[in-house]
Amino acid sequence: MFAASLYLADEDQQTSASSNADSANTVTLTKEEHDSLNAQIKEWENRVIELSKSKEASGESNAPPATTRFILTIEPGMTSPEISQELEEFDIIEDASKLDEYLNNQELTENIQIGKYDVNSSLSIEEIADLITR
Repeated sequence: MFAASLYLADEDQQTSASSNADSANTVTLTKEEHDSLNAQIKEWENRVIELSKSKEASGESNAPPATTRFILTIEPGMTSPEISQELEEFDIIEDASKLDEYLNNQELTENIQIGKYDVNSSLSIEEIADLITR
């Protein structure tokens, strides 16, 4: 009989210990707190929807801009403005005058090398200048 009561007491302690462990990972909310949190979630969801609609209306996209690749061929006698213009025409640079101005300001126009260059629209003006004047 003593063994039976000891076993039952031990079982109650184990149940109590596991119940305490479960309650340590549990948060109890009042109905008002629960409703308030749900209202906040709904408000944030609505904001996301509004921002998405506004972004679509403005034509913005999450996709990165496409990179344009071009093989630039610099031939004997080509000038800096001609090279810059060609790069603008093939959407490698946005403004030919910026590359031409950079080459002039850095005194690189005399260093332009004849050859073929694999260029793309992700290159900066400085990177293109470095590439064609090596």
